[in-house]
Amino acid sequence: MSLNITDSLSDALRHALDAAGLPAPSEVQWEIPRESRHGDYATNVAMTLAREARRPPRKIAEAIVASFPKTAVVDRVEIAGPGFLNVFLSPAWCAEALHEVLAAGEEYGRSDAGKGARVLLEFVSANPTGPLVIVNARAAAVGDALARIFRAQGYAVETQYYVNDAGNQFVALARSVDVRLRQALGQPAELEVTDDLKKEGLEALSHWHDASADHDVTLLVYKDSVLVEVADMVLRKQLREKLGRK
Repeated sequence: MSLNITDSLSDALRHALDAAGLPAPSEVQWEIPRESRHGDYATNVAMTLAREARRPPRKIAEAIVASFPKTAVVDRVEIAGPGFLNVFLSPAWCAEALHEVLAAGEEYGRSDAGKGARVLLEFVSANPTGPLVIVNARAAAVGDALARIFRAQGYAVETQYYVNDAGNQFVALARSVDVRLRQALGQPAELEVTDDLKKEGLEALSHWHDASADHDVTLLVYKDSVLVEVADMVLRKQLREKLGRK
């Protein structure tokens, strides 16, 4: 049994249009109605064909219903409004389809359509100088779901979380690292960045000073290239903590 419902419905609709002597579209748009009384699927194809067929949409819809072939998938087709077609699926067919889904178990929906084609998915890639927010969590869920779908269709999927350790915000974080290290050594230093980055920088380094030798720190804070490297180390430490990793 084919479970691609919209393809089956489109084939039946094109057959009806051909039998009625009407032009058939290259693609049929289907939607799921909000209310069950409007059927399981609906299409406005009769209205989109009105100009080409030179007939009122309602007349086209009536011709489609009259010529719609009998199929195990469809119970009935009804006309609504100016020419919408509402399709009601056969309860018996739905029951049999559900039985096949349950019997397939975890293999349901899998295919080799991708044929091993490589896909790279980058998702989340949150601003590394700030806290993770609910939008990042949503992106993680959506990205992971897409990766699973692609893999189930035979694609070779690689997922990446891009760490954007460049740009003005990262430089600001690096400067806050510099100031925090100087303050830890008792040197006069003040932050000239936003309060958010100031707080982030101070908190990020609160556990680092004890593990660093003072003379090493003194060398680091005067070299911008090394300073950025230190900030990058802090950044990755923050990411590991946010993601619950050691």
